[in-house]
Amino acid sequence: MKQVFQNTVRYVWNAGMSQIYQSLRILHETGLVSAEERIGENGLAQKLYSITENGTQELNRWLEEKVAERYSKNEFLAKLFFCGFAEDEIAEAHVQQYLQELEQQMAFLEESRERYKDPLVAHRPQLLRYQLLTLQWLTALTQTNIDMARNALAMLREEAAHSDNPMERR
Repeated sequence: MKQVFQNTVRYVWNAGMSQIYQSLRILHETGLVSAEERIGENGLAQKLYSITENGTQELNRWLEEKVAERYSKNEFLAKLFFCGFAEDEIAEAHVQQYLQELEQQMAFLEESRERYKDPLVAHRPQLLRYQLLTLQWLTALTQTNIDMARNALAMLREEAAHSDNPMERR
């Protein structure tokens, strides 16, 4: 289950194993999914979850709800916002780390795009259309963030090169 999550929606919705299995337990208890126990290829018992009719109705109800207006938390940007209280090298390190993470995310998105070319994925064209739209959206956002991180690094390095006195930069 975690692997499926990791290979599909991890950049849209991040969830740990405990959240996934707790949610599945609740969905099963409320009749929104059914669970079938079987023996897997490795000889271990496993559960196969399937959405029920009630689950499909609840999913449709949730999809029809307006998305709540909210601000997302971004620890990287919060730290960058306050880096004026720290050494410039700290800001540069944060931006460099963020850029590396974005580049890894972009590689994942490109791998995902390749997986969507598999004919087995295309058996539900309506679902595929929206999954590809989401992937395209994430790719554009990630590229924008990569460009911004590269520009920020160049700016920080340029400013550092032109300042002899570190205290002047504060």
